[in-house]
Amino acid sequence: MMGEFIFFNLQESSKLLAGYITLVEKEFGYSEGEGFYFEDDFYPLLEKENSRNAFGYYEKSNEKIIATIACYERKLWIPGLKKFLNVLIMGAMTVRGTEQGKGIFRSLMERVLIEKKEFDLYLLWSEKEELFAKFGFKKMFKQTIVPKVGDDLPADKVKNQGWILEERFAKDWDKETWSLIRGAFQKRYKNNFFLDREMYWNKIEKMPSVNVGILKDGKNFIGYYFCGKGKDLPGIVHEWGFADEQYETEILKLINQQYTIWDYPFLCYKNLVHAYPSFAALGMIKNKDILKILPTELFIGGVDSL
Repeated sequence: MMGEFIFFNLQESSKLLAGYITLVEKEFGYSEGEGFYFEDDFYPLLEKENSRNAFGYYEKSNEKIIATIACYERKLWIPGLKKFLNVLIMGAMTVRGTEQGKGIFRSLMERVLIEKKEFDLYLLWSEKEELFAKFGFKKMFKQTIVPKVGDDLPADKVKNQGWILEERFAKDWDKETWSLIRGAFQKRYKNNFFLDREMYWNKIEKMPSVNVGILKDGKNFIGYYFCGKGKDLPGIVHEWGFADEQYETEILKLINQQYTIWDYPFLCYKNLVHAYPSFAALGMIKNKDILKILPTELFIGGVDSL
């Protein structure tokens, strides 16, 4: 069966990019005319610089894409050890509908894991725990959702607090603003396990479908939040950071009136009582030494969870 299909990556077979995206969008429920595009929502995954990590099978006779798995190389910061571990994020996992149930996905997954065998930790997002358990993946990091609790954010309430809120797409903010965002992120998450952003910020800054909200107290920067990612995480705030923690709970309550909040296990605010379990990251650990130091909480922002 597999003799009919050719294994490839997009760096070596760049002419297959359009067909690759078409298959992923079809299997992920993207529809023409919606105005959403997978390559925008998951920009770092399918950009040219990462093409060597976008794998798949195509049919030998007509070069039709049959299956896809795209990966992104990241590093996980371990605060106690003050070191990074090599992490592979896996996404864009599809098999053409007519070819499902034939063992193609298993074959491709095994091939990709061989190609990318040098990592300490492998992470992906899926509710299909039984499927990925066959490859050694287990539920690792639970997430929760805090549903929207009110009507649209009242403009006068923000004004009365002296706060100014402005949203733009990530790509539309200037470098000075991004410098403030980076600082707030580093302050907020410096003592937590998180996927390193040092080499990744420039990717986030270019993302055309992520809304970034900026809050100011007059002219002073208070903090930021990331909301949505095109068709992925619609209307969900999936990351935030504040220059001063005294603002945090009150601003989150305001944001929660307008948006659903993707919360994290170590963020336990008394005022955000509507949280319920949502989904979890599935992980496979190759480096067994890290089992002793991995947390039960891991910060994975929506822009990180490819």
